[in-house]
Amino acid sequence: MDISGSSSSKSNSTGQGRFTYVFRRYSRPFIKGTESVRGMMLDVILALIPVVAWSVFSFGWRALAIVAVSSLCSVFFELIYCRISRKKSSVSDLSAVVSGLIFGLTLPVTVPLWLPAAGAFMSVVVFKQLFGGIGKNVINPALCARALLYPAVSLLSVVTPAGCRFNSVAPVLSKEAVASVLGSYEPPSVYRAVDYITGNTEGTIGEISVILIIAAALFLCLRKTVSWHVPAACAGTGLLLIFIPALFGFDINEALTAVLGTLLFNAVFSATDPVTSPVIPAGKLVYGAGCGIIAMALFLIFRISGMYIAVPVMNLLSKPIDRFFIMVQNKKHTQGGLKRENRLENREITNI
Repeated sequence: MDISGSSSSKSNSTGQGRFTYVFRRYSRPFIKGTESVRGMMLDVILALIPVVAWSVFSFGWRALAIVAVSSLCSVFFELIYCRISRKKSSVSDLSAVVSGLIFGLTLPVTVPLWLPAAGAFMSVVVFKQLFGGIGKNVINPALCARALLYPAVSLLSVVTPAGCRFNSVAPVLSKEAVASVLGSYEPPSVYRAVDYITGNTEGTIGEISVILIIAAALFLCLRKTVSWHVPAACAGTGLLLIFIPALFGFDINEALTAVLGTLLFNAVFSATDPVTSPVIPAGKLVYGAGCGIIAMALFLIFRISGMYIAVPVMNLLSKPIDRFFIMVQNKKHTQGGLKRENRLENREITNI
């Protein structure tokens, strides 16, 4: 509905009516009702099921144990927090399950099982509930927990290739057990393009299969759970920045192995969080591109998986990005209203 055309008053003709329309259209919070949240979370869970299944096939039953510990602990901590704070339980909206799934899938298969439990606590209690619960957190809970635990993950685990199957559900894998599995596996000297597509590379348990991540993105876009703007801008910018250094002799296989799966997975499942990302389409493109740029800069400079840091950083900028584009839109509407008013005045003078 075009509000500016609904009245002949001067305030509407100068675009002030449009300001109300734009503000209400894009103001937060924009997720209303438990059922809508539950439906969105259920879509994400369905999209993640093939990714979880592939992780079990590629890394063994320990991958499922890590994801299960992360998810169950997320639900448990949410229940306990709601009980202690005497709040209505929010477990039924499935957001804790999604947070646990995403955090667990960003971990290597060799992490001790207490680490996904610690990540679940930080994600649900510290970065979600203490901010007021779903819809009120300003940064993505799962990615913030992953970023803070990044040093611990690096020190306590190793990233293994797909095909190195760990079926032990021991709380901590011994160095001998890890060395035994790695010693019996001979990875290819160079990964082919098909290896990246199918997920036959090294990486964390949920971030290796490009084809499954893209399929999940298409499913979520068709369901209108996420829009295409953020994943396309993030992945496109990141991939462009991967290939540019290759022109100057940078090892493209090293970059693709270290970054590709992490970039795509978090572009689809983390950066698109509707609470912590912009709502204006142009803002989403800027936000997604920012995630890709920061992630690749951190990788090229420090050789770390930058998406775990890039997404929370851009989360903090999402509201300023929205405000900027709202200001630009309102300025255009105001200028358009003034031009229309001038044309009407000139027409009236001519008629006289």
